[in-house]
Amino acid sequence: MTHHVVILSSDCVFARMLELELMLCGLRVFVSNGTSMPTEAPVMLLDLDSVSTDFTGQYQNVIGFTRESALRADEMRRRCTMILHRPFSMQALRREVLSCAGYPVREGENPLLSEELAVPRNGKISPKLQGNSLVLGTKAVALSPKERAVMECLLACSDQPVARQEIAERIGESTANKTEVYICHLRKKIEDTFGVRMILTVRGKGYLLQTKKSQLG
Repeated sequence: MTHHVVILSSDCVFARMLELELMLCGLRVFVSNGTSMPTEAPVMLLDLDSVSTDFTGQYQNVIGFTRESALRADEMRRRCTMILHRPFSMQALRREVLSCAGYPVREGENPLLSEELAVPRNGKISPKLQGNSLVLGTKAVALSPKERAVMECLLACSDQPVARQEIAERIGESTANKTEVYICHLRKKIEDTFGVRMILTVRGKGYLLQTKKSQLG
């Protein structure tokens, strides 16, 4: 599987936060501390504070990030196409990564909400739950009980956005944070198995399971 973004960092907490942020955009993300990683990707996010060894591979855009106000002129910094100083805007990072990954962004637009990226060109798709599996056509993928509960909620409101907190309450979670984790897992399973991006993020409204081409406001 080809990844859109490789995150190279020994700071596992911050790397996980970046991973979730980018996965919510529908991007395929690989996180590494340097021991094992893909040999190529459109974008690498490089933690200049925690990674001390150089890296090999072909990465079209290397975005470094650091807490240092003054940068040293070492080899790893020279390989960066741009360097962000922490704390930086996640919105700005998302826009830069999406653009580098091949989804140019115009003001007020989320390219991952486009019809072509979200569903097959032939129109409607019909996912369904069978036991603990999600089925689409002749393929199926196993879901955990919580993932199944989230998917059941989205299917019940198909083509209508559902708020994160509403999903959390329906599946028995006290906060919406867990919802984001389950959504990330579902997106990865769906895209890896079926090759489509069904679960979309609608800003200010929540998550939408899109099963047909529709105009999103």
